[in-house]
Amino acid sequence: MPGFLASIGLIGWILPCERLNAIILYICQKASNMAKTTEVRVHLGEGGRVVIPARFRQALGIQTGDELILRLRDGEIRLSTRREAIRNAQEIVRRHVPSGRSLVDELIRERREESLRESARGQSR
Repeated sequence: MPGFLASIGLIGWILPCERLNAIILYICQKASNMAKTTEVRVHLGEGGRVVIPARFRQALGIQTGDELILRLRDGEIRLSTRREAIRNAQEIVRRHVPSGRSLVDELIRERREESLRESARGQSR
C-alpha cells in the first residue's frame, strides 16, 4: 500500500482514517470510471443504418455530416473520428521515430535529390 499512497501523493499526510478512506475510495472510483466501456444496444435500420446515441456523439464531439472511420477487426466494428485516427497514427509514428528527427525534412531532401537525378538523366540523353 505505501507504493500506491506515494503514487497519489499521500505519503506524509496525517489524516483521520475516515478521510483517508474517502480519498482512496474517490480515486479508485475515478480510475474505475475512466476504464469502463460504455455500451448500448442499437438496431440495424433500413439500408444498414445505425443511429449513434446522442451521448456518444457528444462524447466524441461529432455532428451530422462529420467524416468517420469504420474498421472491421476480429469480428467487431470500430468507429472513430478522423481526428482520433490521425492522433493514433501520429502516436505510432512517434514510437518508431527518434526524437529530433524530421521525416518531413527527410522527404523533402529525398525528393530534391531524386529531382536532381532525373534532371541529370534528361540532360545526358
